[in-house]
Amino acid sequence: MKAPKIKYKIIISLATICLSCFSAVAIAKDLHVPSEYNTIQAAIDAAFPMDTVIVAKGIYSESIAVKTGLKVIGAGKEVTTITNSSGDCIVKFDNASFRTEFSGFTIDGQGGNLKGIYATNNSSPNISDVAVKNVGGEGIYCQGDPTLSNVRIADTGSYGIDCQGSLTLSNAEIDRAGSNGIYCTSSSNFLDVTINNVKGPGIQSYADLSASNIAIVDTGNIGIQCGSKLTLSHTTISKAGGDGITCSSYSKISDVTINDVKGSGISCGNDSTISNATIDEAGSYGIKCGGNSSISNVTIDKTGNRGINCGQNSTIDNATISDAGDDGIYVGYSSNISNCEITRSGGDGIECYGYSGATKVTKIRKCIVVQNLQNGIYVKGDKDINLGTISDPGQNEIYYNAKFDVFNETNSKIKALGNWWGQAPPNPQFLSGEVDYGQWLTEPPLSGAQVDSSDAIPQNVLSQLETERGKRWAVLIGVNRYQDTKLSSLKFAVNDVKDVYSTLTDPQVGSFDKERIHLLIEDSEQTSTLGEAVLKEPTFPNIWDSLNSVVKTAQPADTVLIYFSGHGIEEGDQTWLLASDSRLSMLDRTAIPLDEVNRVLSECQADSKILILDACHSGAVKDKGGYGTMTSDFKDTAFTAVAGKATLSSSGLNESSYDYDEKRHSAFTYFLLEGLKGKADSNADNIVTLMEIGDYVKTEVPKWGFKSGKQQTPIFNSYITGEVILTGCSGQ
Repeated sequence: MKAPKIKYKIIISLATICLSCFSAVAIAKDLHVPSEYNTIQAAIDAAFPMDTVIVAKGIYSESIAVKTGLKVIGAGKEVTTITNSSGDCIVKFDNASFRTEFSGFTIDGQGGNLKGIYATNNSSPNISDVAVKNVGGEGIYCQGDPTLSNVRIADTGSYGIDCQGSLTLSNAEIDRAGSNGIYCTSSSNFLDVTINNVKGPGIQSYADLSASNIAIVDTGNIGIQCGSKLTLSHTTISKAGGDGITCSSYSKISDVTINDVKGSGISCGNDSTISNATIDEAGSYGIKCGGNSSISNVTIDKTGNRGINCGQNSTIDNATISDAGDDGIYVGYSSNISNCEITRSGGDGIECYGYSGATKVTKIRKCIVVQNLQNGIYVKGDKDINLGTISDPGQNEIYYNAKFDVFNETNSKIKALGNWWGQAPPNPQFLSGEVDYGQWLTEPPLSGAQVDSSDAIPQNVLSQLETERGKRWAVLIGVNRYQDTKLSSLKFAVNDVKDVYSTLTDPQVGSFDKERIHLLIEDSEQTSTLGEAVLKEPTFPNIWDSLNSVVKTAQPADTVLIYFSGHGIEEGDQTWLLASDSRLSMLDRTAIPLDEVNRVLSECQADSKILILDACHSGAVKDKGGYGTMTSDFKDTAFTAVAGKATLSSSGLNESSYDYDEKRHSAFTYFLLEGLKGKADSNADNIVTLMEIGDYVKTEVPKWGFKSGKQQTPIFNSYITGEVILTGCSGQ
């Protein structure tokens, strides 16, 4: 009988040991400096992963090595300083995971030849509320994929930030760096970054870079240099020692201001899109880009070379160029130039190239080309260009140019009908080569380059929308694929958005101005058929950028429409709309809080703000299975009362949103589109109002669901005063 007793004792002892071990690892501890440990490093050495080292305010003269998985939290960078002037760095991370956190410190190198923060061996720490100053090396050097927020770096002997990986950076200031402000080698995302007085480029990236709200002043080289695709918005660059911006093909640049740069304002590769740019005093080109590019809404003044230099198959619209050192605009064959004003160029106003092998001829419409020091328009090559026909008059103003108003060097006759030549009839002495200028205008066209495009709107009720009821703006977001592998893909979100866009911009239906629509879909879905819309990928920074841009631009009497097709989820006490780069582990930094959407809409001056949500799709999170449904919190947040706001959701409480596979749309969006095209016009007045759309989808989607064995009932409410006209129709 003794043997069993021994056995039981052994089992009990092992259980006790296991419980003790579980208790030791399950409870993370706080270790306090200096009350419990004299130095920060002593506390770090005693800590285990997931423990927190809490450092009181004070000055700590030491260098530290932070273990992976720890949180090292200072009392704030204003009151807590780690200082040292010897060794290779002051703060070091080695193979630190993304769970490693470091915040609340100033790192002071006292002028020593060392790095401020050194993250080596694929470290990816989260660093926030940190200042680094007075170091002879890099302010922050990382060999991994760190996340940095609220960082201030000043007086470094080398780079401000040197990242040999992907960098996520927000709310950063870098002053007086001995080399680049920021250097990175892998795809990175920047938001709210200010860089001043650096000896190298402000930002240098060798991979795709997405950046917004960037300010760069006084660089010894290029302002922003990106060796791959650049997506950039709301940026100012001044006093750059090279180009303002240099980037590769497929780049998208919007809402930028560049002045006083030694090189070109913007230089990029093929298939690039540049919009809403102001460039003043560039030593070389204002904008230089490859073929198949789009440039719109730009102002360029005082360049050392051409104002705009573009390759073939490019589109330039609404550009104002003055005092270019050479030609105002140069384009390759098969390009379109419209609504531009080019004055006082040192060369030709417009130089273009005709090519007999091209699929289409270059067209110039509604442009003002006046007082240029060579020719107004110079055409070379072996094919003519198109300055106006009987059915499509030019409506250009071309006169008072020093040599010829049109100089045709080709052997083909240029059609140039319906233009103003400074006098009527035109003086043929100001035209060189074969130019058919018949049917000229007897006076300048109305507003010249500012001819009102509303003339193209059908002669029905829609013609009053933007004259009597303000402008109409839209942000259309569709996400099929998510970078987070835990999130399931959707089949038709992008198709939904593209068809909503087509319907709204159809001159016979919605007549929305394409230039007032922000369209956020994957790059692979962005085609030339989408016209002049502001095209972006549906990433977290881009969605916020578009929402803020439209909301802040809209004026009283305007209408703002926001349509979202993608995953929406509830996590903790918050509801979120998921961008393509949203991470379930970092929702607060990568997803759109629905209550923040309500906040920005509440601050919007527009009289009518419409939020349409095709979310709550089934199986959003793969490993959780089941269906994504409209929760009570999601519903309450989406339908929060905001003055002037209406909300239309795809499903009701505890319901999912389903796909209509045969139509290649979600069921909700299919009937939304049908309604916008006229089927919602319940009183047959050829107008579709917001109330009619709400009633239509609330009726038709449940009918479809009943036939399909699915329950889905959209919800609609409105706090808008008065009637909102969405589309017009000829009766269906």
